Amino acid sequence: MDSNEQGIDHGDLFHRELAIAKSINGPVIGVSYSQGEVISHNPGENIDVRRVLIQNVLPKVEMFFVGVTEIDRGSVPGPGWTDIYAIVGGTGIYAGARGTLKLVLLADGKTYKSTATYTLN
Repeated sequence: MDSNEQGIDHGDLFHRELAIAKSINGPVIGVSYSQGEVISHNPGENIDVRRVLIQNVLPKVEMFFVGVTEIDRGSVPGPGWTDIYAIVGGTGIYAGARGTLKLVLLADGKTYKSTATYTLN
């Protein structure tokens, strides 16, 4: 329940749109949309717990990811931030995909290295 209080609270959303490329500064091949929703927070520890949904849109296919991340309250990831999400399927050749996606934010603070390990049904 979002009580509409000042500052970060349950239900607050963080959205991000990123270009997808196979290499740093390579040609853009798709777009990644993500949404983080504050589902819990600990003001004493200054931590948000966020449910994260990610949708990667590539030519003719999509992949979907879900997970939970803990981060400093009200912040966005900084260089070195790392997390792992579940791959929960997709469209086209990724329909039924299962596995994990590891994201690492590189030193520039805006480029993510992603490593996916998955199986296709």
